[in-house]
Amino acid sequence: MEAFMPQKDHIKSLRLRPASCTQLVTRCQRLRRAQNRGAKQGLTGSGSDSK
Repeated sequence: MEAFMPQKDHIKSLRLRPASCTQLVTRCQRLRRAQNRGAKQGLTGSGSDSK
């Protein structure tokens, strides 16, 4: 169905929910920071528990 949608409508739908996009981005950044922290600590076991 998305293939039949005009490009403008697709862009509009993306602009309607910018909050959810930012939330996903911040969530990914937090996960990466946590992973980096675990790697620096030497993976003492906290990283495996977070998964």
